[in-house]
Amino acid sequence: MLMGEPTTVSHFLHPYQTCFKMLPPPTNILRLVVNLDRSAERLESISKQLSAQGLSFQRIHAIDGRKLSSEELARLEAPYDAPEKFVFRKALWPTEIACFLSHAACWEKLVKSNCEWGLIMEDDIVLSPRFKLFATSSDWIPQGVHVIQLHGSRQTFTVGENYPVHDTELFRIIQPTPLCTFAYLIHREAAAYALATYMPIPAPVDDWLFCPYSDFAKRFPPHRLLSACVWTLDGPSNIGDRACRRRLPTSVKVRLLRAIKSGGYRLTTMFQKKRSLTLTHD
Repeated sequence: MLMGEPTTVSHFLHPYQTCFKMLPPPTNILRLVVNLDRSAERLESISKQLSAQGLSFQRIHAIDGRKLSSEELARLEAPYDAPEKFVFRKALWPTEIACFLSHAACWEKLVKSNCEWGLIMEDDIVLSPRFKLFATSSDWIPQGVHVIQLHGSRQTFTVGENYPVHDTELFRIIQPTPLCTFAYLIHREAAAYALATYMPIPAPVDDWLFCPYSDFAKRFPPHRLLSACVWTLDGPSNIGDRACRRRLPTSVKVRLLRAIKSGGYRLTTMFQKKRSLTLTHD
């Protein structure tokens, strides 16, 4: 196991196309685990699971939302009437902002590495014995795919293109939003674009990454395995109750932009080959 340095995010905003041209040729998958300093038991659990499959990783010190000041939160979160809020029109918890920053630190770690792919894992997950098939090499990933969720539960989606991979299939998710960031693969190009465009933070990181009509997902559509190899522990979330939050004042501009973006997305997928499919896990 490789332990990471304390997490910092530089918030650099230079054009993402140049972020990875100066680096050595990409190699294999960079495996990263996001972990709070106060969650030692979770780190021990995921460490044992990865070690049992012969997989090393680097720990990313998660940013603690409890330690963010009101001034920092106000600076980091997008205003209620910002155009970026079309993805998520509610206020964010401090823990959601901290979670987003922790994932941004992972993207930055990947972009600064010589790896082509990053596997970003949260610490409260359970790994299938099949996990190693998808976590060791990127050889199985189809060309043109940039974001893949390895986690999943029994849920029905409308799916598009599919690809045979190892012992299962990989599907592009059309709708609804495939939530959570328990374990996902992200290509360095997508990570560089994310770093260049995520500020100010308009939404929880999973909504921002995977909402099908978000600007990020339109460029890098989310994919998920037919039979997932990661699921989550049954335990309390560090994020909080996402169903109970303060609603923001209504912004006509944001509502109109959301209608345009979501309507445009529905039109673009109307004539695509698609079907309804229930995805599951081991």
